[in-house]
Amino acid sequence: MKTFFSILLILVILSATCVVTCPDKEAHTDALMEVMTDMMEEEMGEEMTENALNLTLSSMAIGLGKMIVKNTMEVDNYFLFSVGKAGENTVSVGVMNHVFTISKEELMKKMEEQE
Repeated sequence: MKTFFSILLILVILSATCVVTCPDKEAHTDALMEVMTDMMEEEMGEEMTENALNLTLSSMAIGLGKMIVKNTMEVDNYFLFSVGKAGENTVSVGVMNHVFTISKEELMKKMEEQE
């Protein structure tokens, strides 16, 4: 009986921790933008950072991308965890203050499918 209550107490504490630390929409947006920024930098390569104009244009593209992601992304909060969706696609899962996103390759594939 004592073991049952110990396990129950651990589950209650774990559930309460998940509820308190469930990531919000901003955390999902920031995590997805980090993946998108890495993807863009990888695609553009070193040539975009060679002069000030290209650097300004790339930072504007990243800002525009963040605005688009913020407006199109929906986050479903299930109290213990949250799921970020862009259209029909699940792009992130958040639990305990951490957001797990899809990889750069999967993101590129999903972007190509929508074009």
